[in-house]
Amino acid sequence: MRTILIALLMTFATHVAANNIASNQRESWVENQWVVDVIDETNVQAAVNGQVTHGDRLRVRFVNGNCEVGNLLTSVLTYSDHPEISELGDRYVEAVFMGQQYTLPILFTAPFLQTAHSSWIDLGWVSIDALKIGLSEKENISLKFINSDKLIITDYFDILENRWSNMGLSEALDRAAAICREL
Repeated sequence: MRTILIALLMTFATHVAANNIASNQRESWVENQWVVDVIDETNVQAAVNGQVTHGDRLRVRFVNGNCEVGNLLTSVLTYSDHPEISELGDRYVEAVFMGQQYTLPILFTAPFLQTAHSSWIDLGWVSIDALKIGLSEKENISLKFINSDKLIITDYFDILENRWSNMGLSEALDRAAAICREL
């Protein structure tokens, strides 16, 4: 019984500490500026708004226990009414990211509001240093989806590209990784 009580108290204390960190270090969104904007018990995200589709943020997610490597993600809002749009999850899409072609997994697609869908795209796990270098090479970070033999993405996505600023990228990644280490 005492062990269960101690475990519950430790869980509660961890939750309170994470919430305290989150409330003190979550940053307000700033147009075209990287900020730390999502913090919970297990992960921290640095993100920036899209310049083509504002709400499709580019995110770098750091997970507790592996705070030196970030998961680069974005979402894609589409108003396409393709009958199989909800089945895009677990498929792959061809894309040109920062001038290089990649095959990227679509993690899931879900309804958004009443007339749209949001698909989440995984751009991989990358070290902080590689993110800082790779995403700062050009004036803007860019992603463009392209059709392939396996997936005609123009049937599903009505906006095929987005760009993001890299202003404040390095500093936001450093802040997010530091918060991750505190979780």
